Amino acid sequence: MTNLPKAVLKKLFYMHTISRVITYSGLLCFIALVMCGCEDNEEETNILDTPLLNPQASSIPQENAIRIEWEISGEDNLAGCKIYRGTSSEEDFVVIATVSEKDGYYEDADVSTGIAYHYKISVFDDSGNESDRSDAVNYTLLEKPTPVEPADQAVVETLTPTFTWLGVSGASAYTVHLHSRSADGKTWDEIWQSEKVYPYQDLRKAYNDDNLALKPLEIGMTYRWRVDSSGGRYSGSQSRWRYFSV
Repeated sequence: MTNLPKAVLKKLFYMHTISRVITYSGLLCFIALVMCGCEDNEEETNILDTPLLNPQASSIPQENAIRIEWEISGEDNLAGCKIYRGTSSEEDFVVIATVSEKDGYYEDADVSTGIAYHYKISVFDDSGNESDRSDAVNYTLLEKPTPVEPADQAVVETLTPTFTWLGVSGASAYTVHLHSRSADGKTWDEIWQSEKVYPYQDLRKAYNDDNLALKPLEIGMTYRWRVDSSGGRYSGSQSRWRYFSV
């Protein structure tokens, strides 16, 4: 090869150099593509684990609303929770609220009676990473029962008053709940949850005729009571509170 003309040798050297540059550039491009692929995969898998949410739904006495409660464990540095809602277990769920993960509950007042609402919950962190959604929980709100006796702000002259109420459509059972003020006067403690009363029975219940009360009523004390209706495990309502004194 050394006997070749200088012009030919020069041309061969030039072609060899170009080939090495192209090979090296191709290797750099390949490495760059691999690194980009790794970054994309990292972003796709950078999702929070679904913590223990265990959502539960119920009614509340203050208004026509559904209360969703949950518990969170297994994740630190969370920024909040997203509440998803749909009217079918197969329907696409939409976000209806974003709340602090420390709240542990959300009350959905944008509901109507007789409709089954389905809820799912997820958590997210400060970087915007979001967990998978929890399993769905559903609840159907019934109309509120109407407490009749004792009337609100009434004074009763017996330690075993009888509670009566008006029933609602869709209820399969009722329970009476009675609270007394706590020792500090700031909260209420439940002292009686009656046994179930069924729609085919008289809608009335005398205090502690089922021997389930925690203590007897006392003269001079103020109490509050309500009636809960149940249409099954995932359906019901709570009446508004009524207050009376003995």
